[in-house]
Amino acid sequence: MTYSQQMEEKLVKTERRLRLKGSQGKNLRVVRELYLRDDVPCQSDRCLANCENNIGMHGTIGRLSNESTHYIIPDCQVARDYLEILETPDIKGIVFTQTAVHSVQHEGSKRLHTRLQNLIKDGRKRSVMFHNEFQRYAYCERLPGENLVQWQSRSTYKACEWYYDHLAGQIPMVMLTHNEEAIQLYSDKKVNVFVMTVKDYLTGFWEQLEGIMDLYESLTTALENKSKDRDYSGYLPLDVLEAGIKSGRYIQGILEVNRHNASTEAFVRRSGRLKKVDSVDDIFIHGMVSRNRSIHGDRVVVEILPQSQWKGRSLAISPAESEDKSSADDKESDSVVPTGIIVGILQRNWRDYVATFSPDEVIIILPYF
Repeated sequence: MTYSQQMEEKLVKTERRLRLKGSQGKNLRVVRELYLRDDVPCQSDRCLANCENNIGMHGTIGRLSNESTHYIIPDCQVARDYLEILETPDIKGIVFTQTAVHSVQHEGSKRLHTRLQNLIKDGRKRSVMFHNEFQRYAYCERLPGENLVQWQSRSTYKACEWYYDHLAGQIPMVMLTHNEEAIQLYSDKKVNVFVMTVKDYLTGFWEQLEGIMDLYESLTTALENKSKDRDYSGYLPLDVLEAGIKSGRYIQGILEVNRHNASTEAFVRRSGRLKKVDSVDDIFIHGMVSRNRSIHGDRVVVEILPQSQWKGRSLAISPAESEDKSSADDKESDSVVPTGIIVGILQRNWRDYVATFSPDEVIIILPYF
């Protein structure tokens, strides 16, 4: 039997369908081939299955020490939001799944991803990256109707199960997550595979570690304040938008911002309609929150609000920033028009903007042309 034939027997071909955004903001459907194999190394000194733990990107891979009392596998959110805690020198034996590393890379920042890579490369941490999306028995295919968070949680728990079984139950596994649904679903599923929050883990294992709870409280407070400051709602997934447009629940069109009242008034011109001034087919978008970070010229998806929440457009030009804006609101038209909120963006109207900022002034830029 040739080497290629042997490899074909070891590999299992599958496909992963992704929805990505191109450089011009267009949504792309990408199909990637995955070749699953059963010889992806566990990188643990406790391995009894003769994994090739001495070959890897950074030389010796077998860095999960047999001196650890347990191994930790954080989910994607914990890896992004609580990396400072995982960087603590006393906390070792961390397994970062390929799924979590990709989440930090694409949903976090470049700096955060670099810090994570440095943590994995640091031999003192005895931590590794596990390529769960290439391991035949650890890979989880995303199910129809399953959202991203659910799939990420299921992939993380599957990696915990795989490690526990692969190491013949020698060492407990701890999955760290703040997903309450995952905790309820997986916490009692398997003995010695624990699913808990970061707070419960630190309280149970590292309460004596000086300053660790203060660090946790500080990070949690910062995350809560960040979420309070974010008034905008997230965009719906592309498949939900497409289904909603097809059923008539959502409407797609081009956003047109009123130059004279850019902070309060915009309209969405339905696709396929001729451009007319004050067209009755336009959908009124009132305020920046309802506009949801879209700008003039974007192809957006709108959800019509109940008629009781419809508004009329302003009859006056908005005053200067320093004046009382309520004067413009008082001159709202008596006739209300269909009003909606933007729930997704199909295509961005990418363009360059040039501006200057004075260091002594706080300026808000509202692009509309």
